[in-house]
Amino acid sequence: MSAGYRPPVGVSAPGFVAGTGGPWPNVRETAYTEKRTPMSPQDMRRFNAALIAEFRANGGRLGGAFEGRQMLLLTTTGRHSGVPRTSPLAYSGDGSRYVVTASNRGSDRHPEWYRNLLADPAAIVETGDRTFVVRATEVVEPAERERLWAAHKALVPSFGDYEAATARTIPVLVLEPLAG
Repeated sequence: MSAGYRPPVGVSAPGFVAGTGGPWPNVRETAYTEKRTPMSPQDMRRFNAALIAEFRANGGRLGGAFEGRQMLLLTTTGRHSGVPRTSPLAYSGDGSRYVVTASNRGSDRHPEWYRNLLADPAAIVETGDRTFVVRATEVVEPAERERLWAAHKALVPSFGDYEAATARTIPVLVLEPLAG
Protein backbone atom coordinates (compact mmCIF):
# COMPACT_ATOMS: atom_id res chain seq x y z
CA MET A 1 0.00 0.00 0.00
CA SER A 2 1.27 3.49 -0.79
CA ALA A 3 2.82 5.57 1.99
CA GLY A 4 0.29 7.94 3.50
CA TYR A 5 -2.62 5.85 2.23
CA ARG A 6 -5.74 5.95 4.44
CA PRO A 7 -8.70 3.73 3.50
CA PRO A 8 -12.00 5.39 4.36
CA VAL A 9 -13.64 4.01 7.48
CA GLY A 10 -17.30 3.10 7.60
CA VAL A 11 -17.97 3.13 3.84
CA SER A 12 -18.87 -0.30 2.56
CA ALA A 13 -20.56 -2.20 -0.21
CA PRO A 14 -21.19 -5.90 -0.90
CA GLY A 15 -17.99 -7.95 -0.84
CA PHE A 16 -15.81 -5.37 0.82
CA VAL A 17 -15.55 -3.06 3.77
CA ALA A 18 -13.24 -0.08 3.56
CA GLY A 19 -10.85 0.50 6.44
CA THR A 20 -10.45 -3.16 7.45
CA GLY A 21 -6.97 -4.29 6.48
CA GLY A 22 -7.03 -2.58 3.11
CA PRO A 23 -9.66 -0.86 1.07
CA TRP A 24 -11.20 -3.95 -0.52
CA PRO A 25 -9.94 -7.02 1.37
CA ASN A 26 -12.40 -9.39 -0.33
CA VAL A 27 -12.01 -8.10 -3.89
CA ARG A 28 -9.62 -9.96 -6.18
CA GLU A 29 -7.90 -8.39 -9.17
CA THR A 30 -10.07 -10.47 -11.51
CA ALA A 31 -13.32 -9.53 -9.78
CA TYR A 32 -14.15 -6.93 -12.41
CA THR A 33 -13.44 -9.08 -15.44
CA GLU A 34 -15.39 -12.20 -14.50
CA LYS A 35 -18.85 -12.59 -16.00
CA ARG A 36 -21.15 -12.61 -13.01
CA THR A 37 -24.45 -11.24 -11.85
CA PRO A 38 -24.30 -7.46 -12.22
CA MET A 39 -24.46 -5.29 -9.14
CA SER A 40 -27.83 -3.78 -8.36
CA PRO A 41 -28.04 0.00 -8.87
CA GLN A 42 -28.03 0.46 -5.08
CA ASP A 43 -24.93 -1.72 -4.65
CA MET A 44 -23.18 0.10 -7.50
CA ARG A 45 -23.94 3.46 -5.86
CA ARG A 46 -22.44 2.19 -2.57
CA PHE A 47 -19.44 0.77 -4.39
CA ASN A 48 -18.83 4.07 -6.20
CA ALA A 49 -19.38 6.07 -2.98
CA ALA A 50 -16.67 4.01 -1.31
CA LEU A 51 -14.25 4.56 -4.21
CA ILE A 52 -14.99 8.30 -4.27
CA ALA A 53 -14.40 8.60 -0.52
CA GLU A 54 -11.14 6.66 -0.78
CA PHE A 55 -10.00 8.71 -3.79
CA ARG A 56 -10.64 12.01 -2.02
CA ALA A 57 -9.14 10.85 1.28
CA ASN A 58 -5.91 9.83 -0.44
CA GLY A 59 -5.20 12.56 -2.98
CA GLY A 60 -6.45 10.53 -5.93
CA ARG A 61 -4.88 7.21 -4.95
CA LEU A 62 -6.80 3.98 -4.58
CA GLY A 63 -5.81 0.64 -3.11
CA GLY A 64 -6.73 -2.98 -3.65
CA ALA A 65 -7.62 -3.95 -7.22
CA PHE A 66 -7.34 -0.28 -8.26
CA GLU A 67 -3.90 0.41 -6.80
CA GLY A 68 -1.63 2.09 -9.33
CA ARG A 69 -4.39 2.67 -11.87
CA GLN A 70 -4.99 6.06 -13.45
CA MET A 71 -8.35 7.12 -12.01
CA LEU A 72 -10.33 10.34 -12.04
CA LEU A 73 -13.64 11.51 -10.67
CA LEU A 74 -16.04 12.82 -13.30
CA THR A 75 -18.93 15.00 -12.14
CA THR A 76 -21.72 15.40 -14.65
CA THR A 77 -25.11 17.09 -14.39
CA GLY A 78 -28.04 14.69 -14.18
CA ARG A 79 -29.94 15.03 -17.44
CA HIS A 80 -33.34 14.74 -15.75
CA SER A 81 -32.66 15.93 -12.19
CA GLY A 82 -30.04 18.63 -12.77
CA VAL A 83 -28.22 17.20 -9.72
CA PRO A 84 -24.42 16.76 -9.87
CA ARG A 85 -23.44 13.08 -10.23
CA THR A 86 -19.88 11.88 -9.58
CA SER A 87 -18.42 8.69 -11.07
CA PRO A 88 -14.97 7.15 -10.57
CA LEU A 89 -13.43 6.25 -13.93
CA ALA A 90 -10.21 4.80 -15.27
CA TYR A 91 -8.59 7.07 -17.81
CA SER A 92 -5.77 7.17 -20.30
CA GLY A 93 -4.05 10.26 -21.61
CA ASP A 94 -3.78 11.69 -25.08
CA GLY A 95 -1.68 14.83 -24.89
CA SER A 96 -3.54 17.24 -22.60
CA ARG A 97 -6.79 15.28 -23.04
CA TYR A 98 -8.21 12.63 -20.74
CA VAL A 99 -9.71 9.57 -22.44
CA VAL A 100 -12.54 7.65 -20.76
CA THR A 101 -14.71 4.83 -22.03
CA ALA A 102 -18.37 4.13 -21.30
CA SER A 103 -17.80 0.42 -20.69
CA ASN A 104 -20.25 0.06 -17.79
CA ARG A 105 -18.36 -3.11 -16.80
CA GLY A 106 -19.46 -4.84 -20.03
CA SER A 107 -23.17 -4.19 -19.52
CA ASP A 108 -25.44 -3.93 -22.54
CA ARG A 109 -26.53 -0.49 -21.27
CA HIS A 110 -24.57 2.71 -21.45
CA PRO A 111 -23.63 4.16 -18.06
CA GLU A 112 -25.69 7.07 -16.76
CA TRP A 113 -22.70 9.44 -16.73
CA TYR A 114 -22.37 8.90 -20.50
CA ARG A 115 -26.04 9.74 -21.05
CA ASN A 116 -25.59 12.84 -18.88
CA LEU A 117 -22.63 13.98 -21.02
CA LEU A 118 -24.67 13.58 -24.20
CA ALA A 119 -27.21 15.99 -22.71
CA ASP A 120 -24.60 18.41 -21.33
CA PRO A 121 -20.94 17.90 -22.33
CA ALA A 122 -19.60 20.26 -19.62
CA ALA A 123 -18.29 18.39 -16.58
CA ILE A 124 -15.83 18.62 -13.70
CA VAL A 125 -12.80 16.33 -13.35
CA GLU A 126 -10.84 15.63 -10.17
CA THR A 127 -7.45 13.96 -10.54
CA GLY A 128 -6.42 14.05 -6.90
CA ASP A 129 -4.24 17.14 -7.08
CA ARG A 130 -6.41 19.17 -9.48
CA THR A 131 -10.06 19.97 -10.10
CA PHE A 132 -11.03 21.53 -13.41
CA VAL A 133 -13.82 21.96 -15.94
CA VAL A 134 -13.81 19.87 -19.12
CA ARG A 135 -15.83 19.53 -22.28
CA ALA A 136 -16.57 15.96 -23.33
CA THR A 137 -16.62 14.84 -26.95
CA GLU A 138 -17.42 11.35 -28.15
CA VAL A 139 -14.86 10.01 -30.62
CA VAL A 140 -16.81 8.84 -33.65
CA GLU A 141 -14.13 8.72 -36.36
CA PRO A 142 -13.33 4.96 -36.55
CA ALA A 143 -9.53 5.11 -36.81
CA GLU A 144 -9.22 7.68 -34.00
CA ARG A 145 -11.64 5.74 -31.78
CA GLU A 146 -9.68 2.52 -32.35
CA ARG A 147 -6.34 4.24 -31.60
CA LEU A 148 -7.63 5.65 -28.31
CA TRP A 149 -9.50 2.46 -27.39
CA ALA A 150 -6.35 0.36 -27.95
CA ALA A 151 -4.27 2.71 -25.77
CA HIS A 152 -6.95 2.57 -23.06
CA LYS A 153 -7.06 -1.24 -23.11
CA ALA A 154 -3.27 -1.37 -22.91
CA LEU A 155 -3.43 0.43 -19.55
CA VAL A 156 -6.36 -1.62 -18.22
CA PRO A 157 -6.65 -4.94 -20.09
CA SER A 158 -9.97 -5.78 -18.41
CA PHE A 159 -11.60 -3.29 -20.78
CA GLY A 160 -11.07 -5.88 -23.51
CA ASP A 161 -13.14 -8.29 -21.42
CA TYR A 162 -15.87 -5.68 -21.11
CA GLU A 163 -15.86 -5.27 -24.89
CA ALA A 164 -16.26 -9.04 -25.34
CA ALA A 165 -19.13 -9.14 -22.82
CA THR A 166 -21.43 -6.76 -24.71
CA ALA A 167 -22.89 -6.47 -28.19
CA ARG A 168 -22.77 -2.66 -28.09
CA THR A 169 -19.82 -0.59 -29.26
CA ILE A 170 -18.30 0.93 -26.15
CA PRO A 171 -18.17 4.72 -26.55
CA VAL A 172 -14.79 6.43 -26.25
CA LEU A 173 -14.80 10.04 -25.06
CA VAL A 174 -12.15 12.70 -24.71
CA LEU A 175 -12.33 15.20 -21.88
CA GLU A 176 -10.63 18.44 -22.84
CA PRO A 177 -9.76 20.84 -20.01
CA LEU A 178 -11.21 24.31 -20.56
CA ALA A 179 -9.06 27.36 -19.98
CA GLY A 180 -9.87 29.38 -16.93
